[in-house]
Amino acid sequence: MPTTLADLARGWGAVSEQLSAPPRVLLVDDEAAIREMFRTVLTRANFECTVCDSGEQALEQFARERCDLLVIDKNLPGIGGLEVIAKIREQDPEVESVLISGYPSLKSVLQAIDLQKVEFLTKPLDSIEVLTAVLGRARLRRSRRLLARRMLSDLRTALSEHADDAAVKDLREARARVDRYRATVDTKKRVLCWQNEESPVLAALDQMSDSGFEIWRVERGVEVLERCERHQVAVLVVSDTFGDMTGTELVEQLAEAQGRPELVYITDRGDFDAAISATHRGAAGYIVKPFEDPRPFVHAVRRACDLQHERMVHFKMVTELSRVLTALELRRDSTEARKALHSALSEFDVRSAEHALRTGHDGDEPA
Repeated sequence: MPTTLADLARGWGAVSEQLSAPPRVLLVDDEAAIREMFRTVLTRANFECTVCDSGEQALEQFARERCDLLVIDKNLPGIGGLEVIAKIREQDPEVESVLISGYPSLKSVLQAIDLQKVEFLTKPLDSIEVLTAVLGRARLRRSRRLLARRMLSDLRTALSEHADDAAVKDLREARARVDRYRATVDTKKRVLCWQNEESPVLAALDQMSDSGFEIWRVERGVEVLERCERHQVAVLVVSDTFGDMTGTELVEQLAEAQGRPELVYITDRGDFDAAISATHRGAAGYIVKPFEDPRPFVHAVRRACDLQHERMVHFKMVTELSRVLTALELRRDSTEARKALHSALSEFDVRSAEHALRTGHDGDEPA
């Protein structure tokens, strides 16, 4: 029997419903009072909370029952928080984590950034609501990521070439546009950096140009803003200064741009507060100068480029499915499919996706 849009959308709606269920949180802390306080707050905020008092117990619990979100103290007796995150990530790369430490260090923050999908909080928390807010953002990121991947997989592989449903034909065309967009965006490995950055940094970036990266050097922060507005820039290497403004000032101006590049910090500020500030701004990498080995920096830039491309392809998919939904609204016989697709798309911010794709299309196919 031919696949129909309603079939696909019902499947997406079922996934969306599963992802909108109360998130399962694994809470790990060796202090009973903190465990109880966090569990009380999270339960009231509609999180399903399981508590453990050690890293070893957390790994055993995760083996029995997977979680969506992990809240863990860094300084646990035995297996520490960072090691637990890494071991759990080996089993389920999609688990979002919050690492909490009463004795923070620059090294631990850099390790958390390198693991990705890890938020870093310090004890005592400024307010207990900070934890629920951070977990809420983490749940949304995870849900959108998983649902988008399911939709992309279905768009690529689940549509019958012989389907009679006109809406499936629309979906097939949408899939083709997404695939063309993916091929286009994968060629745009554009990296912005300050032209007066230290020579080892520039040399490392120049070597990347041999493997398909396009390195753009700029004199001032205003040039970064202009290029991000006109072109799809994948990665911004955030220096301490850009001539006319500091790196921090530049990142603040980019913060509201949905199509903004991923951020890799390269800095001589090897202090904890600066690194924490970078994590709160969504750093994909944080490298302290001077460095003898450029490989961690190159790895951070490559990974940041992959993250930005995945995000933009997800945005493209959301806008294409929104276009299909708009077409369905003109058809009287599409009530079921329209409702199912509308439900599946409700998890996403369609306007933000459309804005991101309008920003800097540089002659690409319109969103």
